[in-house]
Amino acid sequence: MHVFEMVAIIVIVTSFFSTISFLAKTYFSTRHKERMALIESGRDMTVFKPKKRQTNRALKFGLMFFGIGAGILTGSIIEAIFGLEEPLGIFSMMFIFGGVALVLYYIIAAKLSFENEEEEEIILDKKVDPPFETELRMEERKFDEEEGFDLTQGQY
Repeated sequence: MHVFEMVAIIVIVTSFFSTISFLAKTYFSTRHKERMALIESGRDMTVFKPKKRQTNRALKFGLMFFGIGAGILTGSIIEAIFGLEEPLGIFSMMFIFGGVALVLYYIIAAKLSFENEEEEEIILDKKVDPPFETELRMEERKFDEEEGFDLTQGQY
């Protein structure tokens, strides 16, 4: 190995790890600054709460792998029957059956989310006051009461 090749490898490895370090430092420092700005301004930090997790991830991957497996099997059978070239039948059937499986997953997930939304609407119909109010909301309520607005009666 020549000296030039060794220097090139060292430069590439060093630049790779320094880029990763720079990106990690930038990500965490920006995240910290955003959170501190939210705390200083008095806003709530619900922005940083993770979104509702996808609970049917296993269904998605199960259907996708089932579709790919069925595609491989069907592709092998098609290649044997019609005498196609080796990868043509397998790859085409893998993509077709995998796509059909993901469309099937979308239909099932849409149905499940629709049922969950109906359950949430039933729960939201029951009005429950939060255990505490923010200062801004308390000021708005005080202003509404002073001006004579009664929001419980539907006057706006």
